[in-house]
Amino acid sequence: MTEDKKGRKKIEIVKMDNDANIQVTFSKRRQSLFKKASELCTLCGVGMGVIVFSPGQKVFSFGTPDVRSVINNFQNHNHNPLIYSNDGLNPAIQNLNSILSQEVETLEIEKRRREVLDEIRKKREETKKSWEKPLKQLDLKQNTDLISALENLKMKLKIQRSQPFQAIDPLNYYGGSNNNIVGGGNVDPFDQTRML
Repeated sequence: MTEDKKGRKKIEIVKMDNDANIQVTFSKRRQSLFKKASELCTLCGVGMGVIVFSPGQKVFSFGTPDVRSVINNFQNHNHNPLIYSNDGLNPAIQNLNSILSQEVETLEIEKRRREVLDEIRKKREETKKSWEKPLKQLDLKQNTDLISALENLKMKLKIQRSQPFQAIDPLNYYGGSNNNIVGGGNVDPFDQTRML
């Protein structure tokens, strides 16, 4: 009996039949192709242009510094002095390529973070509002959580009931509105935390 090994498998390089798979594969590999082109430009200091037509006949392009400059250089067989220096690619272009690489990495990190947060949100929604379910539908953990929450509430109510309430008159209050308080300040004479 052979074991199914998980992980990456080699796929046969032939045209796919399923249109949905074609679109997904095109999108992922196009991003990878552009990322590799950017890395090659940054590492080797070269100008590069990539033009890709999607299965839906949309045009996608990547160029360093831009596709038109690369095409013009290719047609004219000369180098634009604004793009290239004696040492290779212009430092400003190299800087932009490194910024692009950093942004792509940040985007990948944020995508992974979003996946984790979506998973957490999904789990919370599944366990959310378990107290609204009928008691017979609660599992053991939900039941014990509900019992402990009710016991804590009961204890807090007992503590509050045992403490005597006192009516406290605000000092220096001469009647009328709250603005007649000597010493300034706004004291609400009907504040329920101060008097009942």
